Amino acid sequence: MVLTSLSQGIFFGDELVFQAQKYFFTVKVTSNKATLVAINNKTFAARFPRVVFDSLKALYLSKIQHYLEILRTQLSSAQYENYDIASELSSL
Repeated sequence: MVLTSLSQGIFFGDELVFQAQKYFFTVKVTSNKATLVAINNKTFAARFPRVVFDSLKALYLSKIQHYLEILRTQLSSAQYENYDIASELSSL
């Protein structure tokens, strides 16, 4: 199930800044080249002002709501009609 497609310059994994858990999504590179940059929570907090953290968190919360709506729509299709989304989403 594809939730979104990312283009050049777009980031992912921002939920790891706000939650010290595993990454929720699988990322698949479909181009011939990809550049990945990683930063841990401690370094992020030291390098960026609080306003960046707050703005990123607001964007993250908005993005998660959008992805949950996509999931609900796709899981309500016939292919997933018996799928228990409530139990899956409770781990988020």
